[in-house]
Amino acid sequence: MAPLHKNYGDEAILLATKQFLEDYFPDIKQIVIQVKQFLNNLDLIKYVVNDDDIIIINGGGYFGLYDRIIKEQVTIVKNFPNNQIIFFPCSIFDNPKKKEKYTPFLNVFHHHPNLTFFIRDKISFAASKRLFPQSSIYKVPDIVTRLNLDFLNDISNNRNGILLILRKDELLLNEENHKFIKKISRKYFNNNEIQNLDSDKFEIPEGSNRLNETLNFIKLIKSKELVITDRLHGMIFSIITGTPNIVFGNNYHKVESGYNSWFNNIPYSFFIKKEEIEYKLEQTMVKIINSNNNNKYESEMFQKYYILMRDIIYSKIYN
Repeated sequence: MAPLHKNYGDEAILLATKQFLEDYFPDIKQIVIQVKQFLNNLDLIKYVVNDDDIIIINGGGYFGLYDRIIKEQVTIVKNFPNNQIIFFPCSIFDNPKKKEKYTPFLNVFHHHPNLTFFIRDKISFAASKRLFPQSSIYKVPDIVTRLNLDFLNDISNNRNGILLILRKDELLLNEENHKFIKKISRKYFNNNEIQNLDSDKFEIPEGSNRLNETLNFIKLIKSKELVITDRLHGMIFSIITGTPNIVFGNNYHKVESGYNSWFNNIPYSFFIKKEEIEYKLEQTMVKIINSNNNNKYESEMFQKYYILMRDIIYSKIYN
């Protein structure tokens, strides 16, 4: 099921998910439909979907954060009690303040016998084990780590400047932090443009589309000497394009836990805690400047997890 909202990361998740299924299950018929369209045509969908059809719900960082999305997923789980339902790599937020509110929703999940969750960080994995003890749960990387990057073949390896991708909502970093980051960036990159980009603004030029704009955004990251970000897919796009990056957390665990789960051994990616910014940012930036900047992303490091996903889905299809 496709995302309806505007977000480069979620658009890349959809593309990477489609690529995964096409690569590993080329003979299986796939139908991609937005959640809203799915729910608006629920009676028709229930009529045409057989019990042996598999429903895949797109990955992302929504579970436990956004009430509307949870309600939508509960509706799907409740109305398809006999289908295998698979959640592609997602984050789980176990918010004690919402326990009473979410208990009826969780009960619906608890009564479904065929739910599979692929979870994309270790904190979410522990939370999902608590929340969904009856379900099949596996820890795997974000599916965008497998994104086909052939569209970057025509991009020059000459990098220029810094790109800032910093949140304006759900803030952990404050305005003073932002000012300090820009100050240190300008100190070492005086002749280069520093772009402050909020990637939730999906402004699409005439003649383009959401997918093209997402790919263009990834190309932009590939053209930079350094990315500084507190967004999960700002980090992941940088890693898969071999772009040096400095990463900060946000109000939720998905960035820091994602980094610690999968990326903390990547030599061109550096996580800095908020309280460490004033003494670690500059020294990290100098370290990046003095490196050879000839980084290559090795997707093979995660291959065993993609194979695990393939084998699990295969077992659901042919069980």
